[in-house]
Amino acid sequence: MRMSNNERVRDLYLKALEKSLSKVDVHSVTYLSMKYARFLAFKCNDVPRACEIMERAANVIKNSKVLYLSQLNLLKHLEGLG
Repeated sequence: MRMSNNERVRDLYLKALEKSLSKVDVHSVTYLSMKYARFLAFKCNDVPRACEIMERAANVIKNSKVLYLSQLNLLKHLEGLG
């Protein structure tokens, strides 16, 4: 069975994020979680999963101001979506 483009993108983002999380790579986790969460929320309409991705990243990378501000920014833009 063939994957749709969105399914393939989701799979690639998840694999890359898992690898970055396992290495606790601050820059990669921050970048990938931001991009993946935005993709999930705005392209896939999967707001709960987008919030889960950002929360998971924040639980691993506890001292990143960029990640924290990105999470707040995403939540601000999600107001009213779900």
